[in-house]
Amino acid sequence: MPGSAESTVSSAGIREDRPTPSTFTLTGGHRHGFGVGKRRLLCILPRVDLRTQAIIARLLANLGSRSEVEQYLKHYGAVATPRAAVIQVTGEVLERSMDDVASSLAFLGAVGLQPIVVHGAGPQIAAALHQRGVPQPPGRDPNAVATPEALGVARRAYLRTNNQLLVALEQLGVRARSITAGVFRGEPGKDGRFGLGGQPLSLDQEPINWAREAGALPVISALGETPKGEILSLDSAAAARTLAGIIRPHKLIFLNMRGGIARRDGSIISAVNLSEDYEQLMALDDVHPEVKKHLTALYELLDELPRESSVSFTSPSQLARELFTHTGAGTLVRIGAHVREYQGFDDVDRIRLRALLEDCFGKRLSSTYFQDRIAQKVYISDDYRAVAILVDIGGDTPYLDKFAVTEVAKGEGLGASVWRRIRCDQPKLFWRARRDNPVNPWYFRNAQGSFQGGEWVVFWYGFTDFVSAKDCVDRALALPATFDLPSPKAGLSADS
Repeated sequence: MPGSAESTVSSAGIREDRPTPSTFTLTGGHRHGFGVGKRRLLCILPRVDLRTQAIIARLLANLGSRSEVEQYLKHYGAVATPRAAVIQVTGEVLERSMDDVASSLAFLGAVGLQPIVVHGAGPQIAAALHQRGVPQPPGRDPNAVATPEALGVARRAYLRTNNQLLVALEQLGVRARSITAGVFRGEPGKDGRFGLGGQPLSLDQEPINWAREAGALPVISALGETPKGEILSLDSAAAARTLAGIIRPHKLIFLNMRGGIARRDGSIISAVNLSEDYEQLMALDDVHPEVKKHLTALYELLDELPRESSVSFTSPSQLARELFTHTGAGTLVRIGAHVREYQGFDDVDRIRLRALLEDCFGKRLSSTYFQDRIAQKVYISDDYRAVAILVDIGGDTPYLDKFAVTEVAKGEGLGASVWRRIRCDQPKLFWRARRDNPVNPWYFRNAQGSFQGGEWVVFWYGFTDFVSAKDCVDRALALPATFDLPSPKAGLSADS
């Protein structure tokens, strides 16, 4: 998130609704003042060959700052073995963006993730059924075929779609293996909705392991079998969730043409902290019931996976940006953390809070900070990775004295959860930041007014005009510094 080194906030990296594509170029462009050189990036990628460089150059074209890109590339490339990533690709995406899908998969392998693809074939099945004159009940999901004849058509459509993706990958030099049967075990839908389709219950991991051991990317069709050997056309999203529950991947990625989880009006939800946001999302009318059902299943899945596991919804062309920048380009879903509210510092772990602030700001907090500041509210995540401190500096309006999210938690939406809590609880608020703070654009978008005085910009919301906010502005500009000395970690924050 935003802030000043001696007042409001560290660089917390709040994810916002679909960021505007930057004008960044590989050799000389910039975003927030940072240039990202292609040669510099390629030198930190693990085992990048010349064939892959063109793919990387293409997919990095819309990424963010150099520090963001390098942080994530080193994160993925630092492990001895590639991290698994289960990726669900809808048939619509393959029909409309096959080349982007293949490029994205090649890129993930180059930067230290090992993709395992599960694909659907809805539009392809529908077209094949129409071409052959095979009837389907009106309104039925094309994946949920209704007759044995339709199931035969669906199998052939899956085989063609699977083969087309393999060809696209092999043209980019990516070894891939087709797996069109023998993985998923399932049962027919009990409510009759799925016809000869069904839901996955378990899987046989051997075909996937064989492909991975051979250094090939598994491309799995969402077809299953009953215990009797009957073929089922499965929901590919449910198949991907089932696979993720067994593989326990670092990332579960859903590629769609919407570019994320969309509200009914088409806008994209940028991040979901399930621990904090789940109940609110379930109560919203502008979130489709199928999306709610999907999120409920993901909540149950992530609760069983390692805490660092996460889910991303994005489009193929924006996949690199979603994974490798703090702002993202889609929807990031994590199990997250609860945001706790305290009335002052008495019940807060001050040692952990001090460490959090010093880590985020890159400076040593004043030894008397907790005695000097009169805290009205402290919003802090239960894992001490995000905090907002509201203090009393006179008057009726609280002052946002500190707002910080750790480097590791940037982009997870945790800062956004804290900010929503503040906006819900506080009808008025003001804070300050240095004039050269690189995240001031975020402040301007989220404040109703601002005033520049010397090296500071004071922001506020809840006031009708500058006259009513002037007293708060004067008090903010008069505040002394609260950090004493540079921390040994100075430089980690944009505000140090």
